[in-house]
Parts: sequence; C-alpha cells; structure tokens
Amino acid sequence: MFDFLAIAIYITTWWIVFSILIPIKGQPEENPEVGHAVSAPRKSYIKQKIIAACVLSLPITWVLVQFYN
Repeated sequence: MFDFLAIAIYITTWWIVFSILIPIKGQPEENPEVGHAVSAPRKSYIKQKIIAACVLSLPITWVLVQFYN
C-alpha cells in the first residue's frame, strides 16, 4: 500500500509542479506569423521544465508521505 500511495502522491505533485512551471520563461514572439497564436512562446524550454518538475516533486513527495505515515 505504501508504494502505491507514494507513486500516486509523486504523480499528483509532479503534475502540480509542472503546471506551475509552464508559464516560466514563456516570452511570446514579437511578430508572430499569420495563423500562429499571439501568446505562443518563442522557445518553450519544455525539457528543462520536465526535469525541474521531476527534481522538485521528489522532496515534496517525501514530506507528504512522511506526514501521512
């Protein structure tokens, strides 16, 4: 039961942290091409955000699992 709980908490915290990180460094294009969204970022930095979400979720998960037990 502990393993399932820890995995569920990690996945949930990962998505929350990832959702918080998405708008960071999201500078929109100065002159977007016709048909593109005006708010679309020039570079999304998605790989760095995924790695940061993985790293930041680990201690949060550890604290929550310790608190739950």
